[in-house]
Amino acid sequence: MENQDNSNTKFEESYFEGWYKKAVGTFSQDDLELAKRWFWAWVEKLNQYVPVEDGKGRKVLEIGCSIGAVTNILS
Repeated sequence: MENQDNSNTKFEESYFEGWYKKAVGTFSQDDLELAKRWFWAWVEKLNQYVPVEDGKGRKVLEIGCSIGAVTNILS
C-alpha cells in the first residue's frame, strides 16, 4: 500500500506542478483577475438560462473551483 500512496503523491505533484499550475498560475491576485475575465463569458451565457445575476438568497456549491474565480464573480 505504501508504494501506491507514493505513486499517487508523485502523480498529484506532477499534475499540479505541470499542467494545472500552467493553466491556473500561481494563485496571485493577477491570476485571479485573469481567470475572472475568462469565466465571465460563461457566467453571462448561463445567466441567459438561469438568472444568476440576481442571486440574493441563493447558495452555490462550486466543485473543482480552481483559483475561485467563479466564486468571486458570484459573490
